[in-house]
Amino acid sequence: MMRPQSAQILSVMLLTMLAKASPLPGSIEHGLLTHEPFPVTLDGNENFTSTSYQPEIYARTSPYQDAVEKGKKLWDMMINPRSKHQRGGDYDNLERWGWEPTMERRMDIIEEKTGGLEEAFQSCHIQFSKERSIGIAMVHKNDVTVPMEMKGEIKQVTVQATHAEYSSIWNPTQGAVVIYTAHSPAYMLKASGKEPTKENTPGISHPSDVLFLTWKHLASNYPEYGPHLKYVFVRGITSQSQPTRDIIWQALQKADKSLQAPPQGWKNAHMFRRPGNSGKGRKADNPFYAVLGTFNFRAIAYMLAQHQQMFRGRVISSIYIWGEGDYLHGVAHIA
Repeated sequence: MMRPQSAQILSVMLLTMLAKASPLPGSIEHGLLTHEPFPVTLDGNENFTSTSYQPEIYARTSPYQDAVEKGKKLWDMMINPRSKHQRGGDYDNLERWGWEPTMERRMDIIEEKTGGLEEAFQSCHIQFSKERSIGIAMVHKNDVTVPMEMKGEIKQVTVQATHAEYSSIWNPTQGAVVIYTAHSPAYMLKASGKEPTKENTPGISHPSDVLFLTWKHLASNYPEYGPHLKYVFVRGITSQSQPTRDIIWQALQKADKSLQAPPQGWKNAHMFRRPGNSGKGRKADNPFYAVLGTFNFRAIAYMLAQHQQMFRGRVISSIYIWGEGDYLHGVAHIA
């Protein structure tokens, strides 16, 4: 179970937001959550043996073509959901695996973490105001001892804190989230010179799972607006985010050969349309697949594909990319 103090603080914040917030004119009409998803596997094997993350997605090709192939398979997972890929679980399971949330309601911090996205928010008719916004930093900061099957025996294994972090600003009433930090346990282990294994990686570690469990928890506090996530913003894809940045730039060049640099500003953002909507044949869909196959957007696609009961067949219908100096920003529109 989540720590009583953390759960109580979050509940008070959510009730305050619910009392004050109302959807903007023209916002998506939400329904009720009527189905409970399948439970997530929490035996410590999820990251390494689950069919939810198909090994064939990891192709042995150039980074760009690799991303294209990943994107194609993820698109197929979204539009052709299979029961073996479906996952679920509860917010409380995050603490079982050592994750600890920190909530943020200070507007100066929220404005800092959403800076550069204001024009996009306006176009999408959403507002990250004090009444509608809550920041949640989910950090893997606690050692946990859990039972694991090893060589046919059940043993108690201590999974040490990796200090991984997934941090976002949420607007549950309008179905939007801004992701600004995504450092996975595997990334942090490799950064410290360790190879990720079953024994040193928490059973819940994929960004799609952490994103889903957090969103499910927030959506359950807003039943009249339903669980329909509409916009996922990815803020600050920098030069350190290789090869993601290079892949996105190649996709932009292939989609618009006149580009000499990433389009600057939201008003010049490039829209990658869902497959079949480009009007230029199948090969013209590859730039969309490539962007979909990069780390951040891949996590969003996995979340939708693996939780079809909650998201009711919605997919990433388009992806917008634009620049702000040396930064790249993006938003996935879910419909």
